[in-house]
Amino acid sequence: MAKIQGTIPLSGKLAPTDDQDNFAITEDTYNQGGHRTVGTIAERNNIPTERKKEGMLVFVISDSVTYQLINGFWEVFAGSSGAGDKHETHEQNVAESTWNIQHNLGKFPSVAVIDSGGSNVEGEIIYVDANNIQLIFSASFTGKAYMN
Repeated sequence: MAKIQGTIPLSGKLAPTDDQDNFAITEDTYNQGGHRTVGTIAERNNIPTERKKEGMLVFVISDSVTYQLINGFWEVFAGSSGAGDKHETHEQNVAESTWNIQHNLGKFPSVAVIDSGGSNVEGEIIYVDANNIQLIFSASFTGKAYMN
C-alpha cells in the first residue's frame, strides 16, 4: 500500500476525547469540497481556492439555496431530477435539546442547524419517516433547522 505524501495517517475514526466532549471534530469551513453551509453569497464567493473542489455543494442561508461548483462557476443545484428541490426551514423558538420537526418534504433531507447566535450546531439526526425528523443535541438552545 502506497503512502500518501503530505497527510497525517490515521488508523481509526476521528472522535472527541470522551462522550461528554461537545466540541466538533471537524468544521466544514476547513474542508476541501464536500458540502458546507455559509451565511451569505459573499461568504460563498470568498471560499479560498484551496478549499474548493469541482462538484462541491454550498447551502447559502440568506437565500435558502444550494449551489454547486461546476467548471469553476457557482450554479443553483437542481438535484438529480433537474427541477428545483423541496426545502423547509424550521424555527425553534423554545430552547430544547430535542427538536421534533414535521417537514412534509416526502424525503430524507440534509439538515443544517444554526443557533440564535448564528453558529453551526452539530447533533444527531433521527429520520422518523420521509416527513418527520428528530434532532438531538447535547444542550438546549433556540435556532433554525434548514432542510433540503
